[in-house]
Amino acid sequence: DEEIPLPSEPVNISKVTLEVLPVYQDDARTRNLHFNVQIEPDITIPINKDFFRQMVTLLLDNALKYTPDNGYIHFSLARNGRQVQIIEENSCNSSLEPDPERLFERFYRGDAARTQSKEFAGYGIGLSAARTICEKFGGKLTAEYPSAESIRFIASF
Repeated sequence: DEEIPLPSEPVNISKVTLEVLPVYQDDARTRNLHFNVQIEPDITIPINKDFFRQMVTLLLDNALKYTPDNGYIHFSLARNGRQVQIIEENSCNSSLEPDPERLFERFYRGDAARTQSKEFAGYGIGLSAARTICEKFGGKLTAEYPSAESIRFIASF
């Protein structure tokens, strides 16, 4: 959250995203998750490449941690009018936090049962960090529940 200006340059975020995806696709396969990816080619925005990669990694880490076995993850990157949107949607357990904005609070863990598992260990700062990165480059990261069994994160630039 420090007010330090971060360097940015035109980055082909389609290419960076495609570089990040394979490890997550492999992990999803081992858990029988349906992983659907749609990446529009050659989308370039002014951003810091390393921080963008970190934001995508945080979103995908979160999806893998909280998608139940045999669930799904949809990840897309596309232009939407004048905006560029990254949408990550995944199935989740129906015991949802009523307010998805709480998921962006530092150290907040929405599913108390998972905080005890080493498999899902973490510090509860991933989504907060992803939002901060997005905002540092003029974007906005939001969360919503399109259904009782799914959650969607939308990063708009």
